[in-house]
Amino acid sequence: MHISSSLFCRVSRSSLTCISPALALMLFFLYFALPQAAMATDPSEELSKALASHIKYSAEQLQTIDSAEPLIASRDRCLATIYHGTGSVPLWVTESGPNPRGTIVFDLLRDAGNEGLVPADYQTEEIGKLWNSLDVSDLAQLDSLLTYNLLRYAHDVSYGQLGSYALNPNILADTGRQDFDPLSTAQMILAAPNLSEYLASLPPAHQHYASLREALKTYRKLAADGGWKSIPAGPVLHPGEIDPRVPAIRTRLQITGDLEKITDSGTVYDTALKKGVIHFQRRYGLEPDGVIGPQSIAAMNIPAKHLVNQIIVNMTRWRWQAHDL
Repeated sequence: MHISSSLFCRVSRSSLTCISPALALMLFFLYFALPQAAMATDPSEELSKALASHIKYSAEQLQTIDSAEPLIASRDRCLATIYHGTGSVPLWVTESGPNPRGTIVFDLLRDAGNEGLVPADYQTEEIGKLWNSLDVSDLAQLDSLLTYNLLRYAHDVSYGQLGSYALNPNILADTGRQDFDPLSTAQMILAAPNLSEYLASLPPAHQHYASLREALKTYRKLAADGGWKSIPAGPVLHPGEIDPRVPAIRTRLQITGDLEKITDSGTVYDTALKKGVIHFQRRYGLEPDGVIGPQSIAAMNIPAKHLVNQIIVNMTRWRWQAHDL
């Protein structure tokens, strides 16, 4: 571009002052470039706009939707309700990536198995794929995934899984509780001064549920370690009798902590073993008489993996019923 030398001079009251061409070019650049820079979109504004693409309903549209389906069961309605109610801003990410509270949420979802839930049900794989991306579209999607799946987790760990409700809404109505309010739950989560402690308080607080959680951890490890060998059928065994199955019974009860680990490998059904058998029978709701009959053998032969599933079922039942206790 040719710039006339006349642009390099200015007139003052006393004299005509000339400006160097280099300074003139710099002033020219600043004059035209700064307004453009000021018009550039702020990164956080870009992220908010990207997030808006994941909100399918306006606040007005939400008011017109009449559905018997629990709000948490509809991803689009749930997300719209939460984001409109919290200012339509990202909750778990910034333009620099996930924030510390977002990390807490992701860790919680990945550890859902500790509560007898399935991490994959909360889209942990999809979240993981987006975790390190700085693309605003990916960050917006990540925020919406964390938001919806956290609320689903909060519902499931408190009231029971939505999948059960979908199978039979009439019989399992409590698993789709209409009084579960995603927005108020989200607001309480966001207001929690210690997010980790608040999220840990969501499952049933009853001691029986806590015991099941510990049992789940124990039996999962036992199953991973191979469980135990089956004990052969045979005649009813009474204390004081001799039977070749006694060493196997002793080992079986030691694995689950019903019997202290001892070095005795004899075939006599002794007093120490009787104590362990009675402890086992009480745990399984059997007559605690120390007599090892078909029922006791059958209970001892239940595979560890099957017991893990039973524990998960019992935890689920507690979540359905804990609110009414």
